[in-house]
Amino acid sequence: MRRSCGSSCALRRSWGPRCSCARCRGCVSCRTRCRRPAAPLAAVCRLARQLELPVEVLRSYGTSREQTRTDHLRQVAKYVGWRAAKVLELKEPDEFLLARAMRHDSPSLPFRLGCEYLCAAKVIRPGVVSLLEKVAAARTEAERETHARVAHLLALERSRGLDGLLVVDPQLRSSRLHWLVTGPVQASSTSEG
Repeated sequence: MRRSCGSSCALRRSWGPRCSCARCRGCVSCRTRCRRPAAPLAAVCRLARQLELPVEVLRSYGTSREQTRTDHLRQVAKYVGWRAAKVLELKEPDEFLLARAMRHDSPSLPFRLGCEYLCAAKVIRPGVVSLLEKVAAARTEAERETHARVAHLLALERSRGLDGLLVVDPQLRSSRLHWLVTGPVQASSTSEG
């Protein structure tokens, strides 16, 4: 029984590179059609060690029937107490993401916090693109909400003053805002520290 999968492993030699057909460049379905596994070799080797099976047994896992992996994923998720994300369950993360987007400017932080939220709730994360779209929608809504909350503070005179901070001043050779936030670049009697 093979327990390790080093560089001399027969499976590693026969695994070959990812499919490189021009149509898909190694997508999961093509790798399955081309009889190449969708799972990384290191993951297959680790699973084989945990199950105490030869690595070759898992080589063709999921290639004979497309639904096999999905069925097994559902069974494992049910066993460990996780559930698939339903439409109603994704409303809570939407509100959670909006609250985080109101507090933070970083686009990656709400994404990471959203993943952590779903993990804590034991909800299987939807696809990355779906979650990124939710983060983008939350950030857009947060921007709208921020504008609505400060609109009464922006009288015409104050609005013009703030807009003036962005205009490039020829004497300074930069905008007034850039000049205000940039510290002194050399010691002089006129620079303040």
